[in-house]
Amino acid sequence: MAVAVQGVTTSFVLPAAATTQLSNANNGRTYLLITNDDQVNSVRIAFGTGTEATATTGHVIPPSAPNVVSYLEIIGPAVPKGAVSAWPVAGTPTVSYTEA
Repeated sequence: MAVAVQGVTTSFVLPAAATTQLSNANNGRTYLLITNDDQVNSVRIAFGTGTEATATTGHVIPPSAPNVVSYLEIIGPAVPKGAVSAWPVAGTPTVSYTEA
């Protein structure tokens, strides 16, 4: 599966019980938005070289709801520069990924 391109929103369908790399490391990254488009399953997100999201690690983005979007947004110098990966807590959720 291809990784995201800076400045382009990319959707990923996460395979069940597996890590998916969303983006490579990027020292120039200044903005990050990851949206959990699934309305049932949570997603775990991890950052860093060699650090992959797993069933027990990473930041959790809960499922979205019909009128509520669940997302992780980081702006400015606090944006992680390492690779970004995701793990579905269950099922095969879809996430949208944007970085600048």
